[in-house]
Amino acid sequence: MLVSWTSIPLCLKYNAIDIISRGGIKELCVYQTESSKEDMLSLAKKALNSEPGIPGKD
Repeated sequence: MLVSWTSIPLCLKYNAIDIISRGGIKELCVYQTESSKEDMLSLAKKALNSEPGIPGKD
């Protein structure tokens, strides 16, 4: 499910910008290449569940 950037709460936008500016995307790419699909799915679920108010997560 694709979610429009305008429908995402402002606090989550700041979190995304922070992750990108601190190199989190590069870390995720490394984690992805070194981890199993199950590990990546588990990490994604934890990330989604840790942030209240994410549209479409239910």
